[in-house]
Amino acid sequence: NNGINQRALSTKCDLSLGKVNSAMENLEFNKYVSKKINGREYRYGITKRGLQLLESHLKSNKSEQLELHTNQNSIIKRAVILAAGRNKNFNIPVANLMIKDTSVIKRNINILKKNGIMDIIVISGYKSEVLKEELIDTEVMILENQNYKWTGTMESLAAASAFINEDFILIESDIVIEECGIKEIIEYPIRDCILVTAESGSGDEAFVEIRDNRIYKISKDIAHLNRIDGEMIGISKISYKFFQKMIDSYKYNKNPYMNYEYMMLDISRTYSLGFLKIDNLLWHEIDNKDHYEYVINKLLRRIEKKEKSLLLENLKETICTAMNIGIKDIESVIPIGGMTNKNFKIFIDGKSFVIRVPGNGTEEMISRNDEIKNAIYANKVGVDAELVYFNEETGVKISRFIENAETLSPEGAKKQHNMEMVCSILKKLHNSNGEMNNNFDIYGKIEKYESLVKEANGIFFDDYFEVKEKVYYLKNIMDALEVKLTPCHNDTIAENFIKSGEDKIYLIDWEYAGMNDPMWDLAAHCLENNFTKDEEELFLNIYFNGHVEDKYKRRIQINKIYQDFLWSTWTNIKEAKGDDFGSYGIDRYNRAKKNLDKILEENR
Repeated sequence: NNGINQRALSTKCDLSLGKVNSAMENLEFNKYVSKKINGREYRYGITKRGLQLLESHLKSNKSEQLELHTNQNSIIKRAVILAAGRNKNFNIPVANLMIKDTSVIKRNINILKKNGIMDIIVISGYKSEVLKEELIDTEVMILENQNYKWTGTMESLAAASAFINEDFILIESDIVIEECGIKEIIEYPIRDCILVTAESGSGDEAFVEIRDNRIYKISKDIAHLNRIDGEMIGISKISYKFFQKMIDSYKYNKNPYMNYEYMMLDISRTYSLGFLKIDNLLWHEIDNKDHYEYVINKLLRRIEKKEKSLLLENLKETICTAMNIGIKDIESVIPIGGMTNKNFKIFIDGKSFVIRVPGNGTEEMISRNDEIKNAIYANKVGVDAELVYFNEETGVKISRFIENAETLSPEGAKKQHNMEMVCSILKKLHNSNGEMNNNFDIYGKIEKYESLVKEANGIFFDDYFEVKEKVYYLKNIMDALEVKLTPCHNDTIAENFIKSGEDKIYLIDWEYAGMNDPMWDLAAHCLENNFTKDEEELFLNIYFNGHVEDKYKRRIQINKIYQDFLWSTWTNIKEAKGDDFGSYGIDRYNRAKKNLDKILEENR
């Protein structure tokens, strides 16, 4: 208040006139305030120096939050499932959609009960009677948000306020997730937190920005964030005290469409809100029919494969043998996915490791002797984590777990900062001036994979041999492009890049590594992450420092054809061995044919 006097300051600040007088003298001496004489009265204003001090103080206070709890551990016995909203893509609540032999909501209820949560409240709305019929045998409490058409999720959550008197888990009803996601947030020793993972690319993401190890922003508009640290899944853990703050604040709300996550963010301006980020988590939200098809045809298979891939007790015996320890020394074994192989995070004596167990049919396609030598080379040049154990006969590998690890996702790979780190590590590998143990011979691989399909009584695509002949013709074009072989990874999918913090990245899994055209690695990264033309242009500009010669573009184009053709045959082998990749193989094969015809037409 410019021009205020000491008496008014005394009243507004509830301080004695003597204390105000002393304070103002000190502020004036340090040039934080200026004094103007108005007759017998002094009036004060803030100086530029004082304004800077005030801004600094306000910024400091913004980064400080109050802790609601002296004890962060609590036993969770209750859950709230929000199922009121209507999705116009379906004529029933999304929660009622069938996935395999159960509904989406029953699957989540079963996971909650399996993890000790028996007290479950479901908030219904759209076609409430249909949802109630679905849950008739589940022993859950069903409440109704009759205003679901005109209100957001906070109104639905508020409907449960009279029945909540303890900490609880909050779940949105259109989420399909592997059990460990719910299990870990239940056990996580922070009473107020949201579950976060890498971006899904679903189109309806609630992006998260993290600062000072806390939730700083949540927004569905990517333009509102300085950076993206992940995506909010729709599963949260909320303490009773924090919930009371939300309800108290909501009483004054004038926006009926307020969603609970933004109310949580509002409260977090004053009270601490944490997060649990789980890397490589399998989940998806069902927002449309394409999402539903993905969930029932792909996601559930991946979840089942991950959760049932190995009996953990058998795996523990392998770990004991490899690490020369007793079974009691193993604290836990957690599946963390994998496409070709099965990967598990293991905890031993307070330390973390990753064990890789080869998948079906890999022993015939991969030289473990080459892999171990190439993995040692990668470790030597500083692009992979420390190798602890490797068995050339079985292919079992144990590596030091990368702390603060975050597996790069296909969506995350499209971010410029991540592109810069990927290019940096690939250039480090490609320019390492050494030699790997073997050459990655594409034509030799094609012949080998073809013979393995025959041995496994697999099925070739209808015009495979005709397309193969055209692929072999590409060798004439490549021979004229002056290809110099360098150390290459040859399987640069996003999931093989592991971030550790903001500025460190590792490249893992060296099964397919060998001397090759470095453009193979660039082509693979663009293909596997579904880069648009603009995204690919940015990626290549970063790798080539802004100048991409035509010969490199040509080699990348041909390498894309090689990869689609080779990996489509790879799926034929894997499926003959019992795996199921859906349309992955035929989709890559058809893309290879399309691009092959294009490049052959250009060379006529």
